[in-house]
Amino acid sequence: MNHLLRVLRYTVPYKGLVFLAILSAMGMAALSAASIGAIQPVFDVLLAPSGSSLPIHLPEGLKPWFGGYWEAFQRVSREDRITLISILAGLLLVAVIVRAFFFYLHKYLTAYLAERVMMDVRNRLYAHLHTLSLGFFTKRSTGEIMARATYDVDTIGKMVVTLLESALKEPLQILGFLTILFLIKWPFALLAILTFPLAVYPIVRFGKKMRSRGTRRQERWAELNTILQETI
Repeated sequence: MNHLLRVLRYTVPYKGLVFLAILSAMGMAALSAASIGAIQPVFDVLLAPSGSSLPIHLPEGLKPWFGGYWEAFQRVSREDRITLISILAGLLLVAVIVRAFFFYLHKYLTAYLAERVMMDVRNRLYAHLHTLSLGFFTKRSTGEIMARATYDVDTIGKMVVTLLESALKEPLQILGFLTILFLIKWPFALLAILTFPLAVYPIVRFGKKMRSRGTRRQERWAELNTILQETI
């Protein structure tokens, strides 16, 4: 956790971009949750016989959001099915385009932030190397120092991308899905929350092993860089 907080400190100068990345992730999560909630009413419209008086179903928790528009939607579904299907197709297309825009924006911002953070870290590392004593350079090989400035800094950039994508986007999507699930069937939502720790435990255990092996991988990379540099 301390390592993650140290990495996040490097994003503070770009808090405006981080805010935009959070907004884009929230937009993706909201549209994903809305698409799940819209499945049942859309299928009711598509599969009901023409002129049928069968009502279009909607989770009770969502009906207050629509107010009087829901009754108008029901009436149009009975009287003009083709127009309603055309409207739903248009809304679906708009939702897909908007979600794609949020997805592109989020990807672009996270990649840009990662590059800026790597640039800042490399500049600080390069400046710090000039302040070290000669004894430091006699104890460490040139290849090892080069590995710290290249491979290790690249790893920091990957951590920034992971934090802003997986660690930010996925929890927001889970929250959106749980919200829709609470509105549709709250016992199922409680069951999902109760089983969530069972999924977290193996992830935590696996993460500890990955960190230890990742450290060994970085050490081997430094050794490889040293051998290559000295050989050339």
